[in-house]
Amino acid sequence: MKAPVMTMTLPSIPPHLIPSLKALKLGGMQESLPLRLEQAQQQRLGYTEFLELLLGDEIERRATRALASRLGRAHFEDGDKTFENFDWTFNPKLPQEQLRDLATGNYLVRKEHILLCGPSGIAAHYVSFSIGVCK
Repeated sequence: MKAPVMTMTLPSIPPHLIPSLKALKLGGMQESLPLRLEQAQQQRLGYTEFLELLLGDEIERRATRALASRLGRAHFEDGDKTFENFDWTFNPKLPQEQLRDLATGNYLVRKEHILLCGPSGIAAHYVSFSIGVCK
């Protein structure tokens, strides 16, 4: 004899809210709102905490979509070119510390320019690709 399977039904979104969510470009909340309503009820969250969770979900969803969009527009052919996969033994003269610093993107915060140059077939393309994939 099998034990009964417990299924949890999440609270549903009132149908009249859906057009409002879409009008405010918050349609993505349709996915997280039932889960967050359930969480708010179980954990007895206050209004502010509940709102923080919803807004955090929306910010994360938008950031994820924006990154996916940028990566798609960048047309990176080979997603394998990352610093983790880089063969540093290929050219031991490469300034590994400087290149890893570039990968952090701190030069953007400092509003500095960078220039990668060298003959074709060396690591400049790989490095620039890796930096693009990291950000």
